[in-house]
Amino acid sequence: MRRTIGRWWAPALLVLMAVVSVAVHVPENTAISPIDEYVYADYIQQMPERPVVAQGDLTGPEAREALICLGNRGIQPPAEPSCEDAATAPSSEFVMGGKTSADIYTPFYFVTTWAVAQPLVALGVGLLDAASLVGALWLSLALVLLWLALRSLRVPDAVTVGIGALLVASPSAYWSTTYVSTDAPSLAVGAALLWLVLRVVRGQGGLTAVVLVSVVGVLFKVQNIAAVAFAALALLIWAVGEASSGDRVGRARRVLRSLVSRPVVAGVVAVVGSVVAQGAWLVVRSAIAVGPSADQGTALPLTAKGVLSESLKFLSGTGLDPTGGMNGIAISTAGVLVSWLSVAGVIAMVVLAGRRSAESVVAWSALVVSLVIGPVLVLGVSAVTHYYFSLPTRYGISLLPAFLACAAMLVSRRRSAGLVLASGGGLLWLLSLVSS
Repeated sequence: MRRTIGRWWAPALLVLMAVVSVAVHVPENTAISPIDEYVYADYIQQMPERPVVAQGDLTGPEAREALICLGNRGIQPPAEPSCEDAATAPSSEFVMGGKTSADIYTPFYFVTTWAVAQPLVALGVGLLDAASLVGALWLSLALVLLWLALRSLRVPDAVTVGIGALLVASPSAYWSTTYVSTDAPSLAVGAALLWLVLRVVRGQGGLTAVVLVSVVGVLFKVQNIAAVAFAALALLIWAVGEASSGDRVGRARRVLRSLVSRPVVAGVVAVVGSVVAQGAWLVVRSAIAVGPSADQGTALPLTAKGVLSESLKFLSGTGLDPTGGMNGIAISTAGVLVSWLSVAGVIAMVVLAGRRSAESVVAWSALVVSLVIGPVLVLGVSAVTHYYFSLPTRYGISLLPAFLACAAMLVSRRRSAGLVLASGGGLLWLLSLVSS
């Protein structure tokens, strides 16, 4: 019993924190999230009759009624004194002329969320609340996978729990897993790829899983390509590092051979497969379109300055959130700490980690991808939509597990710092339950 508790207390506590956090916050979230929950809820509420939303589709009466009757948090108050006619109001009275903008996503997230929510619906929970509660599963999965990754990096469980508590209390987890949000699976995708890459580095296999998780992860949300790029670069750095070790005789030849080794090929296949899968969805989306896309009013001219401005956004900002003014003190504080730890952890481990070590591979990959993925996403989105918009920091959420892994490795170097992190993170998590 003692051995079992000693081995599993950390992941059990992390899952408990995730479930409690989502279970506490969802009933409190009486208004619709301003982060596109209106169109996401519409997608789910029209299932199973309409499992795929097409470009140009109008939102349905259930979502419109929810938007008017519940209000849009921080933007639009609930209708007073009555919202009885909300569903029959003309489309011109709704944002984007009543059109959906969720058509850009594959049905993967929405079908999965609707299906998993059905047992709760059968118990009498409303579909919108049930779909929001599914976020507890995504957050729990992300935390368990992060624990597995940090365990392979020999991070003490106390540090992992402290890092996990800060993540659960942060705006990133709050807005993505306590509302209906396509960001919900992203933490799990990033944590899964981090763990799988470390398995490969440790000689435990996992290349096929890297490819499968990459393709499926991007089909859940295209911005998860950031985590795929991290995995591919990590495999490349590790393979080249392994080939360049040892004596100098034949080193150049070994390095060249490493470029076509199984890890590097798997990384390339993961990236290409993800892009091809998303490209196939764009073809399908175009084929089933019933009209032009919804105008979200975010279009900007594409400039070199705009592209470069995206390169410094994710490392320092992913732990925060553009809706920061709506967060309680504890959640805001957790977000600031996650941001600081991300920057400090990545930069410090790039400097301190041993050459060709797993720690160095994670740190360098996280740093490079965090600087490059913003401009890449901007150019990709512009090529598809023919306009540019400033990327939300939440588009980098799948990189957060890698950032926090670097922070955990840094903190683990001092026992006292780990204890402070564990106690401080736990306290902030408790305070976040009463401060949303």
